[in-house]
Amino acid sequence: MGPLRPLRTVSRCQVCGFTEVWTDEVLDHGVVLLAECPRCQHRWTQRPALWVSDSPPREERSAA
Repeated sequence: MGPLRPLRTVSRCQVCGFTEVWTDEVLDHGVVLLAECPRCQHRWTQRPALWVSDSPPREERSAA
C-alpha cells in the first residue's frame, strides 16, 4: 500500500482562473465549500454535487 494522500478539493477561481485557491469545508445543513483566491481575493461558496451510487438501493429487513 502506498503513502496516504491528503484529500484535496480541486477548484479554479472563476474570476482570474488561478488554480491554487484556498478552500475549507463547513457544515451548514450539509457540507458547504468556502473558497478564496489568493491572487485576486475573490471569495465564493458552493455546495458540492451529491454523490450518486451506481448500485441499486439495498432493501431493509424488518425484524420479525
